Amino acid sequence: MQMNNPVPFFGANQASWFALFYKVNYVTIINLLLFVGIMVAVYYVSKYLLSKTPYNAPFRSGKVKERLYIGQQSSLTVVELQGIYYVLANDKGRTTLVDKRDDLEYPVQETNIKPLEFGEILKKIRSKK
Repeated sequence: MQMNNPVPFFGANQASWFALFYKVNYVTIINLLLFVGIMVAVYYVSKYLLSKTPYNAPFRSGKVKERLYIGQQSSLTVVELQGIYYVLANDKGRTTLVDKRDDLEYPVQETNIKPLEFGEILKKIRSKK
């Protein structure tokens, strides 16, 4: 077995310290650049694919109806899943089922506010001048 000449710790000049700590060949640099390039490509591909998936994919029929904050880290939540209402208590990363109701009719709030189109707003502003 052939061994390289060791670099002495005492009395070594600057060139030998550079060779000891910074001995890197071109193949290592190319492999490192390829690795970084692959990681960047994986990041952007996964970001693109996650943006195309719906946020609530597992819960397509689920809706959060109301949330009541009780304290700084605790709340009560009414959730509708497939026509059944659940009342959940959330506290510091822990969720507890309080009640399950399938006969509950949740009140729907009707609004009389008509959304305005941008063109209608411009017409109103121009007519005031």
